[in-house]
Amino acid sequence: MDSAVGTAAPATVSGPTRRTLRTNLRHVAARLGAGPSPARLARERAKKPYTGAQIAACHDP
Repeated sequence: MDSAVGTAAPATVSGPTRRTLRTNLRHVAARLGAGPSPARLARERAKKPYTGAQIAACHDP
C-alpha cells in the first residue's frame, strides 16, 4: 500500500476545497508554533462578472 503520511485528501479536490483544507492546516500549524506561513493560493472566479448591459437591464422598469 502506497500512502504518504499527512495526506488528507486526493489530489483531485476542487480549488475551494483545497483552500479550505489548507486554511484548516495553517490554523493548526499556527497553534502548534510551526514554521513560516506558506504562499497564498490563486483564486478563480466562480463565474464571469456581469456586463454593464446586464446590470442596466436589471434596473430598467
